[in-house]
Amino acid sequence: MGNVNAEYEILAGLKLNIILGATLGDSKGYTFWPNLPVFYRSAVGTDNASLGMNWLAEYTVNYTKSFGKHNITGLAGY
Repeated sequence: MGNVNAEYEILAGLKLNIILGATLGDSKGYTFWPNLPVFYRSAVGTDNASLGMNWLAEYTVNYTKSFGKHNITGLAGY
């Protein structure tokens, strides 16, 4: 699992923020039922494994402007 964040000021008060992330997960499992009279069936076994990866990308633009006693802010993202 990991994340990377980068911020770049395009113009005065206008910033681009990029967040990239990834998560990696794996699992392994097994089952076994022996051939015993109590189970009334033949021996059965399974073995399985899985691997998964998830990617994330976020892009936002943030604008901030101050003049006198007034402030304007805006945020847009994808």
